[in-house]
Amino acid sequence: MKKVFYVSLLLAMTTLCSCKFAGKIAGKAASQLADTTEEATKMDEAATYESIQDAISKLDSKWKVFGIRIRNEGTDNLCQNTFGWCNVHLIDADNQQIYQGILPEVGSPSTSNERVTYDEIPPIDFTAEGAMKNIEACKALIPAEYKFLKLQDYVVTFDKREKRMETEVTINVQEIGKEKIEANGVTEEVYDSLHFTVNPDGSVSCRELD
Repeated sequence: MKKVFYVSLLLAMTTLCSCKFAGKIAGKAASQLADTTEEATKMDEAATYESIQDAISKLDSKWKVFGIRIRNEGTDNLCQNTFGWCNVHLIDADNQQIYQGILPEVGSPSTSNERVTYDEIPPIDFTAEGAMKNIEACKALIPAEYKFLKLQDYVVTFDKREKRMETEVTINVQEIGKEKIEANGVTEEVYDSLHFTVNPDGSVSCRELD
């Protein structure tokens, strides 16, 4: 069931989902990069993005970052707003590509084969301040009849055609007064997903789904 809302822009909403499941980097030395605390941070909290900015700044300078994925903890159906992990796509001057986790700890690199070259990748411009500005702009467009539940994904990718970085944000929301469904004695919380794209001028628009 797709729901579509008209506000200052068109927001596309995916199939209704339920809160059923609970779940519990190339560069310098791993100990230098994975500087985390035991206390979990939230997906819409500045401290999360400050840690990510710091980890990216400590990557070996031989690598260019051409992709960042920041993900909520657990499965898609985990209805809490806790930071899970951050992975990056990297490329060097020989066009060797890798995909590697940098937080909450540095993972083993795996090979990647995106259709990009080192020379066409611009320097990454990721800051905690910029990320929080984008997140708040997306939140501001949540329809009044819905409430924020969690930030599911914050993704930065290289747009090969436009030769620039593109940021996409997925936020899960609940319709106020309709947060739960009940059938045959079983109650389940439900949510919808809003998908946003941050435009080059800093404005936010909808990435329509097929």
